[in-house]
Amino acid sequence: MARQLIHTRQVTCKGYLRDDGLFEVEGHLEDVRGVDCMDKRRVVLVPAGETLHGMRLRITVDEEMRIVEAGARTEHSPHGECRSAGKAYAALEGLVIGPGFLAAARERFRGVQGCTHLTELVGPVATTAIQTAISAREQQAGQVEQKGPQMSLVDSCVAWRRGGEAFHAHTDEKQEVEQS
Repeated sequence: MARQLIHTRQVTCKGYLRDDGLFEVEGHLEDVRGVDCMDKRRVVLVPAGETLHGMRLRITVDEEMRIVEAGARTEHSPHGECRSAGKAYAALEGLVIGPGFLAAARERFRGVQGCTHLTELVGPVATTAIQTAISAREQQAGQVEQKGPQMSLVDSCVAWRRGGEAFHAHTDEKQEVEQS
């Protein structure tokens, strides 16, 4: 069956360990349409193949996963007023990435208080911050952590369910149960 590419969304997140020990994560969202983006008057706002949406969100977190700095910007949008939404994302500062984080972030940017696309980046950026911190700790220790999963991972998904294969590969619980 023939098909026509209409829309591509690409989200890229990169995490860094800074010299001061903080973790910095940059997220980028890009939408490209395979067809012209037009308004109701049939005026082309963004030609096919060009960037429709291009947004960036950056956060800096400490060892406790507290956001100490946050900022966002819109580089591409069919509407000029979208560029003003970025400054609102400083409101992420002070939040801790952990249980309840996404709900608290969404509350801050609901409705006209934020940008749909920048708010969508919050989740992937937060996840990347966690992965960056874990990887940096493992690198600093010179080996993969052997002490077991972080408690926040336990029962967070099917792979990390208590009693699951990943859980047992990183804990001694199965052996402790079998020895009793």
